[in-house]
Amino acid sequence: MLELGIGADVVRGIGWIFWGLIAIGLWLAISKPKTGAGKAMCVALVLAVPVAALGPSIYRSYEYRKRFAVAKALFDERCKTAGENIYRTVEGEEGVLLLKIRPRRLNSSNQFEMNDPYGNDLGGEGFILSFLKSTPSSNLQKNYQYVDAKQESGNISRYEALIKKSKAGNEYVELTQINGTHTKFRFAVDYQDVSTEEERRNWIAGGVLQIIDTTTGEILGVKRGYIFDHLLGSTEDGRAPWLGASSCGNEDRAYGHTARFVQKIVKPTGGN
Repeated sequence: MLELGIGADVVRGIGWIFWGLIAIGLWLAISKPKTGAGKAMCVALVLAVPVAALGPSIYRSYEYRKRFAVAKALFDERCKTAGENIYRTVEGEEGVLLLKIRPRRLNSSNQFEMNDPYGNDLGGEGFILSFLKSTPSSNLQKNYQYVDAKQESGNISRYEALIKKSKAGNEYVELTQINGTHTKFRFAVDYQDVSTEEERRNWIAGGVLQIIDTTTGEILGVKRGYIFDHLLGSTEDGRAPWLGASSCGNEDRAYGHTARFVQKIVKPTGGN
């Protein structure tokens, strides 16, 4: 059994004292009064102490278990539709088109903000860079040479990652926008928050990632999943509910997971 040191001993000691006093009170309530009615009244008064002390905690525990059972059943049902599906792959692409850029600020605790907390990933420029060369010495994984990204204005910008050197001689990667007119890439990446209000009330969030052929509308691959906060939104001790939520399975949700899934389907030429 996990021991928590002297603090746990103190808590246990207080508990024993509390229940010891209750036991003494019950003995006095039964032995001292002369009448049955008096005994019953005194016993009721003694028992009112633990009921008043523990009642709210017991009620909260009961309410949590009831809410958890409903939410867990809903989560399990949604997870039946989760998973990765690859319908077709293509080889040798220089880049892809990002129809959305994940926000710089990740949703860590907003229950009803529909911005796909399931798909939480690198945001802003970091999201674009995850499709490109991420470090100067990154030669373990092929990456795209360029990425087109649709801005909030509707304009499409092309980016590449350039390796530069600082004044101290250290190499670093810089995201650079390429000016000029370009033919946008054929294969596009899109993500959607597919949560319903009922799911969010139960601290469940769902997201779908799709790779689309923009010339035909064909969907080449889909990644669908859900997360569930087992503590139902508790922020005690600074906890972030969505970041502490569990997902349907053991799918890749580490930073950069969007690019890794896309590259399974639209395989880069090797922009290393």
